[in-house]
Amino acid sequence: MFKLFKNYLSVLFGRGIGQGFTFLTFLYLARMLGPTNYGIIGFLSSYTSFFMLFAGLGIPFYGTRELALIDDPARKARFSGYWIRLNLILAIAAYLLFNISLWIMGVSQTTRHFGAVWGLRIIISGASCYWIFQAHEKMNIIGLRDFFKGLLFLVSVLLLIKSPNQIVASAWINILSVTAGEFILIILLFVGFLKFIPSLKARNKQKDLGFTRPVLRIGFTLFMVQIYYRVDILIIQAFRGSHHVGLYSAVYQVVFVCESVAVLYFSTILPRISSLWKRDKFELEKLLGFSLSIFTVFGVLIGILGTLFSGNIIKLVYGNSYIPAHKALIILSWSIALTYIALTPAYFLLGTQYQKECSHATTIAALTNLVLNFPLIIKYGITGAAMSTLISKLVELSYLYIRTRDKVKLSWGFRKIKKGWFFRF
Repeated sequence: MFKLFKNYLSVLFGRGIGQGFTFLTFLYLARMLGPTNYGIIGFLSSYTSFFMLFAGLGIPFYGTRELALIDDPARKARFSGYWIRLNLILAIAAYLLFNISLWIMGVSQTTRHFGAVWGLRIIISGASCYWIFQAHEKMNIIGLRDFFKGLLFLVSVLLLIKSPNQIVASAWINILSVTAGEFILIILLFVGFLKFIPSLKARNKQKDLGFTRPVLRIGFTLFMVQIYYRVDILIIQAFRGSHHVGLYSAVYQVVFVCESVAVLYFSTILPRISSLWKRDKFELEKLLGFSLSIFTVFGVLIGILGTLFSGNIIKLVYGNSYIPAHKALIILSWSIALTYIALTPAYFLLGTQYQKECSHATTIAALTNLVLNFPLIIKYGITGAAMSTLISKLVELSYLYIRTRDKVKLSWGFRKIKKGWFFRF
């Protein structure tokens, strides 16, 4: 347990601070570019994410879970090499499709130019090997990567972006920063830092490297997640325009930072969930109980603070031009609370053989969000988008707990923690 908490601290102070740098960078860009130009970034960030998922399928989640259970270095080399190669091939194809789709959509020249650069993130994500380090619980290395690229992005933007017309330049800075961060992991991996080097010539043998079906299932789940979190941006762009996308994207940056704290934690314990499920279910229930308890408390606290101080938060972070989004922030604050509670059963299902149940929950929530977004956004704008998100999250949470309660005991875990590893730490 001490190693687990140490891993989380490594991620929190490396990856978390790195994402904090990224948040500060986008905060500066939102102020510098204004809601309309910032809306272009928000729209293409959401649109790009769907193509990144096509490139990844679900390989990072599947690879993390399966690689954590492999002990033989030769099998690790074949397994990781095969999925890295496939991921990169799919990423190149996805980048081409992304640019073709922008041309077909007939977006503005500025949007196409920005998209051609920003879309390179698709290829970079295909070459990323962070999931291999995550499977070996080398969270300090992942934290180093995110700290470095976040700091580089922040410093470069502060020094170079001085005008609202430099939107394409901001995309190039982002790409170079992300590439530099991934380059650190690639060098460490291929010099044998993990005591094996991926074999990029490996072939997929059904009994040795795993089935493709679980990858597709996880990929489909993540695709539904993107619909849940990103489709509102696309609908706002279609019915309200870039200005409203900029307002909503700015608010969602605040939401993203809050949710990232919990996601980083659960990403850290994902390999441990997989191993404990097979070896020690009592310890697994202790871990899940603690996770559920602590993030329920934090989630409710965030909801209360968001309700009371949404206007002050937006004015402080983004300035007066973004004040119209304060109602959306109030609603999304409670969406964060529901997300915090839902992550415990969701990651339990993802970390075990029940990915199908998680896929069903996400699909139901995504479809609910998709159906509600159209009438609510058309009538209420970005406030309607926030309302749809909150309702969908409540539907997802309900389904997750119904499907989890017969598989593992989820209960508040402070008593168990008090007598165990937490206070010893």
